Amino acid sequence: MSPASCLVHRIVRLCAAGAWLAACTPAHAVNELDVKAAVIANLLAFADWPAQSAPPPNAPLVLCVGAQQPLRAPLATLNGRVVRQWVLQVRELTPNDATALCHALLVDDHLLAARPALPRELRSLPLLSFADGQQAADATVCIRLDVVDGRVSFSVDLATARANGLTLSSRLLRLAREVRE
Repeated sequence: MSPASCLVHRIVRLCAAGAWLAACTPAHAVNELDVKAAVIANLLAFADWPAQSAPPPNAPLVLCVGAQQPLRAPLATLNGRVVRQWVLQVRELTPNDATALCHALLVDDHLLAARPALPRELRSLPLLSFADGQQAADATVCIRLDVVDGRVSFSVDLATARANGLTLSSRLLRLAREVRE
């Protein structure tokens, strides 16, 4: 056999071994933060903002996150994704930024500590607010993500969403683990 032929056979055997190994190896576990980021992005499609605060078609739908938020990086990978008629824009909310620039906000303990007015804003601005697990446990948010039995789930505070002028789809409410009115 020529050296080139041996090399081709060796490559074929390596590819076959790689394919066999890939078939026998369990699927890579999905990162919980990536799943939560995808859930948040998907839930945005099931909310309606008041006419005066809804972004126009093809405009950015701004999801604000704090600099210390563990979901910031996974959410940033979803930048530019189309959510209904809007383009998702994930934006880091700095202490000097106006919260009113956001359509949605992922609240965490660091953000609450840096922005003393935020608890009041969560109850008065047309924000679809999210929190992850026990982060911002005392904050009033529209949607709280949790992991139950190894699955990402969410609960909805419908009264908060309505007080902020938001309408949440009945499809979203049916998917929620819990809906509080």
